[in-house]
Amino acid sequence: MSLHDLVLTFLIFLATSLFLDHVGYLSTISEHSVEEATENSSLPVAQKSHFDEILYKITTNTLDTAPFITELLVPPFHDYWSVYVTSPAYNLSTCLVEKTMTTLRSAIMCYLSFHDEFIGNNRTISTETHNTRYCYEDNTFLNFTEAQASIVGNETLFSVVRHPIDRFLSGYVDKCVRYCEYGHNLNNYILVKYSPETEEIVRQLDAVFEKAGVPESYRGEIASETRKQKSNNSTAEMTYRKKVQRHLLSDEKTFRRLIQIYYYDFVLPCVKC
Repeated sequence: MSLHDLVLTFLIFLATSLFLDHVGYLSTISEHSVEEATENSSLPVAQKSHFDEILYKITTNTLDTAPFITELLVPPFHDYWSVYVTSPAYNLSTCLVEKTMTTLRSAIMCYLSFHDEFIGNNRTISTETHNTRYCYEDNTFLNFTEAQASIVGNETLFSVVRHPIDRFLSGYVDKCVRYCEYGHNLNNYILVKYSPETEEIVRQLDAVFEKAGVPESYRGEIASETRKQKSNNSTAEMTYRKKVQRHLLSDEKTFRRLIQIYYYDFVLPCVKC
């Protein structure tokens, strides 16, 4: 990378940092643990009112988006496709978002829903694959209403969210879509923040499962299997991702457009996933 590119990259990140400070970017999990989540929100009580205020302004199109022009931003809350996996025994459900541990979560929910069958068939959470999932059709729903109908009692609903730019880079190599009907149900979710650090993922997921009443022995097995699972991204995919990332960070126009696409994700984390 040339000196010009390095300077440009620095200026882009500086501008982005100032932008994030301007909009008051909230992190739903990194600063506050899942254990502190309120009954119907992933945010602590102290921040929930601010969260609700921003959400209200977004849904009523009254949010001040300066220095960006609202009409040039990609609108939030576009329901494209949703896949929910449930474990009725624990009144637990999760919405699957591409590139955010979907195979792992499907395996965990199968383990919880059909524990004896799963173990009896020599299945393990860490070795499940997308194409050979044990109970995909038995606890999977394609809309929020159907998923809710499978749960009786106080539901624990969670989803995994990811930094918008990181999600873009990962999704660009695979696919880029929007999920989970967040526009109608965002306040019902506990949002687990995706992390490259396995122990951080284990900690957040364990807090969700503990809240749902999953036995400690099961949670220990889930944690152990989560630690075993490794990313199945191919070397070719990772190489291509790095190429796209270099282009993104060195092209001011492209980077600015990306901020316009994911503006509402920065203002209100994971409004779109």
